[in-house]
Amino acid sequence: MSFAEPICPDCPAPLVLTHTGTLDSWVCPTGHGLGLTLTESYEQLQEDEIRELWQLVRHPAATEANRACPMCRRAMRLVDAEYDSDEALAGEAGDGPAEGSVELDVCEPCQVLWFEQGELEAFPEDLPDPEPTGEELQALATIRETFGQSLVDAYEAREASKVSEQIYRRFLRRSRVLHSATGWMTSSR
Repeated sequence: MSFAEPICPDCPAPLVLTHTGTLDSWVCPTGHGLGLTLTESYEQLQEDEIRELWQLVRHPAATEANRACPMCRRAMRLVDAEYDSDEALAGEAGDGPAEGSVELDVCEPCQVLWFEQGELEAFPEDLPDPEPTGEELQALATIRETFGQSLVDAYEAREASKVSEQIYRRFLRRSRVLHSATGWMTSSR
């Protein structure tokens, strides 16, 4: 991935980093579209669409796009991303029919998705995640307790080791001083 200034894949305009609510995107100032990182896409798209989109990008049959990545300038991959109004993965309980699809350009190494004008708006808004169940909350509490205690134990062991090291160094210094003092005393007799 290059750290050069991102540019629009359709024109030479530098992209502008834009903040809209919780969404950060790289926008073409001439209106060609916008780029989202994979991480940012979770603020806008549903998790099942993102997962399926990423599987398509990694598939050997994914087509090379005519656009260059705004970040690294390598050819992106073109995928047909279907969307629906649920969060269920394809084929699982609760998965509804596809409501449409959008052809997206994606750079896998940079994890950048390019949306042409109006394509992002075609996707349904991300549904809020359900509240954790009592069982999930209990599992989290167990993890916190286990790892929390492990962290406390590791910290205490490290501190105890530091104290032992300090005592040992003091003992060495004192024994050297004592040795040099007794050596001086025995040699002066």
